Amino acid sequence: MAAMLLCLLVATTSVGVLGFVPPSVTPTRAKQGMWPLSVPRASRQPATSASPSSVVEDALGVVNGESNIRYTDYVETASFPPESSVLSTAEVSEESAAPAAPKRRRPLSKDPQLIVEGDSTQVTPYQQLVTYGTLALALAAIAQALVSDASNPALMSLMVPFALLFGDLFSGVFHWAVDNYGNKNTPVFGSVIEGFQGHHKYPWTITYRPFANNVYKICYGVLLIMATTFILQAPPAVRVFMTVFGLSQVMAQEFHKYSHMTKPPIIVQRLQGMGLMLPRKEHGLHHSEPFEGHYSILFGWFNPLLDHSQVFRLMERAIYKWNGHMPNSWKLDERLRQEQVDMIEGSQRT
Repeated sequence: MAAMLLCLLVATTSVGVLGFVPPSVTPTRAKQGMWPLSVPRASRQPATSASPSSVVEDALGVVNGESNIRYTDYVETASFPPESSVLSTAEVSEESAAPAAPKRRRPLSKDPQLIVEGDSTQVTPYQQLVTYGTLALALAAIAQALVSDASNPALMSLMVPFALLFGDLFSGVFHWAVDNYGNKNTPVFGSVIEGFQGHHKYPWTITYRPFANNVYKICYGVLLIMATTFILQAPPAVRVFMTVFGLSQVMAQEFHKYSHMTKPPIIVQRLQGMGLMLPRKEHGLHHSEPFEGHYSILFGWFNPLLDHSQVFRLMERAIYKWNGHMPNSWKLDERLRQEQVDMIEGSQRT
């Protein structure tokens, strides 16, 4: 079991190395604010000019079935009427008799837009050294741990799937945190926060990043994890768990990239369809205002549990009561903000 999952780990990571060559385009730096004017979430308000499926597809960069591009060519501008606008029967008849108005389209740049100062979509030898060196060390560490404790194969077999499950959960919690709190001036995580929040404005940019350029920063964390387990002389099972967990975050960032491609490699499409990589439509549900759910980006397995349990709303209310800081999702959705504030005030009265 562990061997099969490790093979899957290696195979899916290899897709990033061999499966995609980004176009040669000079990126331009974005001058606008972090948060975009995005298509609102269909489940919150019914769209009159776009079906729920088209809203999801537009968020992913697919318009009217045109799936031969890697970036958003146009975004359908769905119109959402105010709640008080209810047409009478006569007005509905008049509306249906009139010719349908053409859908408005807002053209977007086809070039990658960079948010973080000094960022680039060009891969460098240093990025390749960090990335491939980390992967080699990680696989060697896993192999050494498996050999050193060959007497307990059952425990080792459990470590790999548990680490992947934890990796999916962690990717969701971390994604929620950096999407909603902090900015580029936040200590340690400032550039990460700036990149995640800016990604909502220009989601197609990630598809231009070669594998090493896309994941090398995450490899720093993997190296730190491996060094810590080595210094602390952690048991072999712990070393396997923590190393596979670290690799899962590298995979999550690459899977995230493929979820934004309208025509990824065939093997990626198959794995997405099997739920072994983050599906495109699942992540498309995250990319609509106010970006309040569907945060897990490894497999997306934990999204139903995290969203239906309202655990993120619970943590947001706790943080708001503690220090008064609102998450960005509240700032983008007045209804969501008022709903959560009312719950806080109601709990204080009881």
